[in-house]
This record gives sequence, C-alpha cells and structure tokens, in this order.
Amino acid sequence: MADSEYQDIRQLNLFSQMADEHFAVLMRAAYVQNFPAQVELITEGEPSDFLHVLVSGSVDLFSEWNGRETSMATVRPISTFILAATVRDACYLMSARTLEKSRIALIPSQDVRAIFDADGNFARAIVAELAQCYRSIV
Repeated sequence: MADSEYQDIRQLNLFSQMADEHFAVLMRAAYVQNFPAQVELITEGEPSDFLHVLVSGSVDLFSEWNGRETSMATVRPISTFILAATVRDACYLMSARTLEKSRIALIPSQDVRAIFDADGNFARAIVAELAQCYRSIV
C-alpha cells in the first residue's frame, strides 16, 4: 500500500484516534486491490471476510428482492463500507459492485474485531460511525 493511501486511511474518523500499534496491526494484514468497473465485490447473504475501504473510484451498495434490484447507496472515497457485518461477524445484508475502476483496501474482519476488543477509541469510533449510518438512513 502506498504511503499516501496509508495516511488517507489513517485520517478517517474510524481510525484517527486509535493507538498507532493497533492501526499498524490492522494495516499489516490489509492489502489494496484494483477492480475494474461492474465487478461484484460482495454478495448479500455471504459471510463478511473484510472491512472494505474505498480509496478511489465508486461502489454501489444494492439489494435484490422479488426479482428486483435497488441501489441503497453510492460509496465515494475515502470511506469504509460493510462495517456492521464486519463487527458482528455476520452475513452481508447488501451486495456491492464497482461503478468505475476502483482501488479498495481490504482489512480482514477478524483483525477488526480483535482490535475492537483491544482499543477503546477504535470501538467508540465504530459505534459513532454505525450510529451516523443509521441516522442518515432514517
């Protein structure tokens, strides 16, 4: 991962107040991957393997029901998506696909949960992020 991407991710509210050593642990196992447009990254109902951090490009979060598809949100850089499934070790409630060429950092979900237990500032930042997401939906 490029130093600039590392610093951009570090500056996100989710990671900005956590201990440096905990952030280093998360980034040690993370990797960045480029995806072309229209690639399905995650599928509704599958287990959450990674916390996704969109570094560049855009991602559509969508859901299917009764033969119809609905876009739930468009994710823009630099931001995370699918945080709740990662924290809860649960299945994805939505699917996600790239809308254009996108660069995404993938942080293993089990590492996110381990640091959640170890770092109070990170845990509070997760709660704040999830609360904000909920409020924006309502």
